[in-house]
Amino acid sequence: MEDLKVFIQNELSELVFKTVSFDEKLISTKTLDSISLIDLIVAIEDHLDISIPTSDVIESNFDSIDLISEYINNLRTK
Repeated sequence: MEDLKVFIQNELSELVFKTVSFDEKLISTKTLDSISLIDLIVAIEDHLDISIPTSDVIESNFDSIDLISEYINNLRTK
């Protein structure tokens, strides 16, 4: 799980040009816009060889690295 968080953190640093902490809000603070969110999701899907349903791309699942990691772990155990 920590590896996933670090991967997401590294991807985010390339997308938003700053280091983001694991609990930092991403969508509600507008750190991520819609385009960078899609870029992040594609990177995660490619890295993990998974598919994230569009209906799951909501703030409560993607507003921090911690939330993204928790969502991905739940998705993989379904």
